[in-house]
Amino acid sequence: MPEHEKNFKEQILSITRQTGAVLTPTQLKILDIFHDTSVHVNASQLTDMCREKGIDTDEESVKQMLDLFVRYGAALRHEFHLDGVVSEEYEHRHLTDHHDHLACVKCGGVQDIYDARLEDAQSDACRANGFSPLWHRTVIYGICSQCAGQRDPAMPLSFASRGERVIVKQIRGGDTFKRRLTDMGIIPNLELEVLNNDGPMLVAARDSRVALGMGMAAKIMVSPKRD
Repeated sequence: MPEHEKNFKEQILSITRQTGAVLTPTQLKILDIFHDTSVHVNASQLTDMCREKGIDTDEESVKQMLDLFVRYGAALRHEFHLDGVVSEEYEHRHLTDHHDHLACVKCGGVQDIYDARLEDAQSDACRANGFSPLWHRTVIYGICSQCAGQRDPAMPLSFASRGERVIVKQIRGGDTFKRRLTDMGIIPNLELEVLNNDGPMLVAARDSRVALGMGMAAKIMVSPKRD
């Protein structure tokens, strides 16, 4: 945490006094727990942390406090869209710090990143279009190195995540099934992009969109495309 942000708690208390708000002893304890976090947390996780410290509270009360921190400019609230599920998470807002995020669609892990080249590219794009930026949030969705390392080299297409690019390695099934897929344009060594994996499965094959039942997708063995 930057040196000038170590008075995080004092700043929150000062703002509450200025606005006429009064924090209860339990709310002050929740503030202490959040102050000590160094990672993204959701309301449920912070509630568990509080209970481990013997603080009698519930998830709704914790979420109200987190939203209060956001209003006071002391926290950031993020919504990560992970395979159809929206995960609402909070982190400290350090006044001199900016970073973006890598979000794994498999394990739900979120990693903070900062790359000056990415920031410069966004600034250049704004200048080129005569646009005056105020703020931005960049989230790159994908599969983290740990989850990628746990995957088999070949897997059923039905296991692939939305947005993932894969290469067809093998088609399992009888000749009739293979001819049907060939007629649909799906053949070995073809690159596919998963557009939707919430049944029926929708993939992009070259310049066509192809809908597949999950049973069909389970017979198409693919491997993730490596950049």
